Amino acid sequence: MESHTALSMSSFSLSWTLRSWSAGALLVALGAPPLRSQEAPRTDAVAALSSKIEEMEAEIKTLKSQLATVQATQAAAAATASAPEADESYPKLNFHGFGDINYTYSSQSQSFPNEFWLGELDLYVTAQLSPNISILSENVLSADSTFDTWNLEAERLIFDYKFNPYFNVAAGRFHTEIGYYNTQFHHGTWLQMDTHRPWFLNFEDDGGILPVHMVGLSIDGEIPSGGANLHYFAQVGNGRSYNGPTSPVEPTQADHVDNGRKAVNLEIISKPSGLPGVQFGLGVYHQVVSPQAVTPGQGADGFDVVPVPNALPSVRELIGNAFFVYSANGWNFLNEAFVISHTPSGGSAYNTVAGYTELSKQFGAWTPYARFTYVNSPSGDPVYHLIQTTGLRYGPTLGIRYDFTDFACFKIQYDHNDESNELEAAPTDALSLQIGFTF
Repeated sequence: MESHTALSMSSFSLSWTLRSWSAGALLVALGAPPLRSQEAPRTDAVAALSSKIEEMEAEIKTLKSQLATVQATQAAAAATASAPEADESYPKLNFHGFGDINYTYSSQSQSFPNEFWLGELDLYVTAQLSPNISILSENVLSADSTFDTWNLEAERLIFDYKFNPYFNVAAGRFHTEIGYYNTQFHHGTWLQMDTHRPWFLNFEDDGGILPVHMVGLSIDGEIPSGGANLHYFAQVGNGRSYNGPTSPVEPTQADHVDNGRKAVNLEIISKPSGLPGVQFGLGVYHQVVSPQAVTPGQGADGFDVVPVPNALPSVRELIGNAFFVYSANGWNFLNEAFVISHTPSGGSAYNTVAGYTELSKQFGAWTPYARFTYVNSPSGDPVYHLIQTTGLRYGPTLGIRYDFTDFACFKIQYDHNDESNELEAAPTDALSLQIGFTF
């Protein structure tokens, strides 16, 4: 801005000088006194005047040249300021991380020891390769509770190509667009209000019952809908596998599918323009599951179990979900409901109901919150029986979050669970402390 102003002042100064010199030349020409015979000879006066005019014309020519140069520079500067960057360099790399440190006290100390423990160290990298192509990589280091060692897992790896607002394509391993919580709050616990996710939305290797990861293809975009502001997601991928607790098979099928068939997920979200902070959505997920039983023995890669192929019938899994969220003015009101139907080949359907509601209000650096979670799965469910999660579980969560800065927080949380399932049959009370941070 300063250089542009300086150029403008220079242009004005040169223009004013030209006008002054032109006026001076005219005055000299008009103001020259008439020659008389008794004065110097006429030829001498004319010669002097002609010489003066030539000098002034030369100076005017020089000033015009300087003015043209200044104006050209000024025009180039203005064009550069208004034009977009044409030679922007790529890739543009951004690195972030998340981590948490925890302490948990439980009334069921035999099953849940009272201890300090390290959560996940989440290394989050994005790279912009061009205006419409980007890469996302999320790699998580976490401690193995059995062997007390650290494991590294690529939780997300996404290639994203944005064609236009109505059609975008992402390929790789991503969080399934199933409900609200799963794609709003990723692996960094600093992102979420609570110390942990709702039970049924836990990650697959942490006891979760839903296919929260998918390896495949995701297409999304806006739907022309006026003030409804609709957005769609259509995803196809490997889905998840359900296997017994001793099975070496990973729940998220990264490079192998049990039955060769793909999972399909559809979701539509609305953010009404007339209701700031409100969004809601509906979705459906479908896959055919091939549960795998295992038998003792020396399996592949040194595992002490061997999968028994085709020991259990295939099961059609159909998941319907709906959510309503209000987030504005320091308030957060989250609500989700799921119905999970498992229908074994040649059998009847088993329906599981799961959901939660959560409310929080920010007061400066302090944010108290409350959540109620409910899961009810029939005992004969052929899939959830295999992963030992059938039965009833429900209870409240109360907590408060304090943000030291914009990048670090402290949470204290109380949970009460009434359980009647395959793992627990008694109420559990737990107190959790957590320091979460991002960088």
